[in-house]
Amino acid sequence: KTSEGLEEKPEKASGVALIIDYRLLWEYTGINLITLSKVERTYGFSGR
Repeated sequence: KTSEGLEEKPEKASGVALIIDYRLLWEYTGINLITLSKVERTYGFSGR
């Protein structure tokens, strides 16, 4: 049963890593969107 426990840990760790990656990606895209909105307000133009 100890071998089964060791096999489960990497799967949980990878799942946590994926969640962290999605959070970082979401924060990064969120920061980019905020920056774009600030640029549009400051310079009065849109990239669209």
